[in-house]
Amino acid sequence: MAAEEHEIVRVVIPVNGDWHDVRIPGVIVGATSRRYYEVELWVRDTGDADPAPRRLRAVAAGQKFPASAASVSSVVDDAGLVFHLVEDLASSQGAARS
Repeated sequence: MAAEEHEIVRVVIPVNGDWHDVRIPGVIVGATSRRYYEVELWVRDTGDADPAPRRLRAVAAGQKFPASAASVSSVVDDAGLVFHLVEDLASSQGAARS
């Protein structure tokens, strides 16, 4: 019997001040920012064919976000800009937390 295999996939969240409903097919294992005003999530794809949406927002350092939001990750891009990824737990649809 072959062992189950997973892969690491990339999910991009733009830094534009908007909330984004994103279907993340597994567990967040890392984050980076290689492109201007984008946060890249690296996700271990666990094969969930229909993951519940998660409400995420990427903000630049100093920008405000709701106190009820959970911090997911912080990244520094090549220019030294710092971005923070937060999740609106009240609006996310019960997805597994990383």
